[in-house]
Amino acid sequence: MIQRANRKPLPSDDLTTTEATKIAKVSRQTIARWVKYGVIDSAGVSRTTTGRFRIKRWALQSALEG
Repeated sequence: MIQRANRKPLPSDDLTTTEATKIAKVSRQTIARWVKYGVIDSAGVSRTTTGRFRIKRWALQSALEG
């Protein structure tokens, strides 16, 4: 079977801020504040080369449960 090069990516543990806002039901500014003030564990946050946040799903879930 031949695979297409532009197939849809699988769900990932890395969330964009938009995905995180939908899960947490908060604004982008709130997600940014949570990152800034450590509500979301810094071990679960990274930045892309363009400076955008990527948040690990486990870090967001931990912040929501805590």
